[in-house]
Amino acid sequence: MQVLPAVSLAIDIRSRKALGNMSTVFNTSARIRTLMFLLPLLVICGLICGTVAGASQPDLAAGLRNPNPSVRSDCLKTIAAQGGEEWLHQLNLASRAKEATVRAAASTAIGAVLHRSRPDGFTPTDERHVVRLIELLEDADSIVTASATEALRLISGMDLDSSPAQWQAWWEDSAFLRNAGQARIAD
Repeated sequence: MQVLPAVSLAIDIRSRKALGNMSTVFNTSARIRTLMFLLPLLVICGLICGTVAGASQPDLAAGLRNPNPSVRSDCLKTIAAQGGEEWLHQLNLASRAKEATVRAAASTAIGAVLHRSRPDGFTPTDERHVVRLIELLEDADSIVTASATEALRLISGMDLDSSPAQWQAWWEDSAFLRNAGQARIAD
């Protein structure tokens, strides 16, 4: 896993150098040939290094521990797209990261996983995740509050703004349904 980012960086440096030198290329067909040469390399690099789609659980778990916030955010986006409820604890931990991009990606992933894995309603253990999303509405960074708001809208089916009080009221009002095991996640 350590070799691939180095390959990605080497290709990125070469592609930037080639693109930067394109201003010295006078011929349009030469520019097109240069781009045609770089495109497959960039696509391969993206498939191998730039995305973690289809990554195994150990790869994603290692990615969540990576010190690079971009790597962690990419892993969180993959979990949001295809991860299951087994990731909820780690998503909750990631929502406490110091980087706003990671917190935002984690809140999006929490919403997506809860929405996908709870078609028949919330479970008692979901409370900490929903409460965490409500807490993120008070984050100092607007990208985090926007992500948390969208996650709450997804799992609730409600179109409330980013007011923590409104979402807390929704959560408390739906408590009788959760306690009865009948709370439904909106389609």
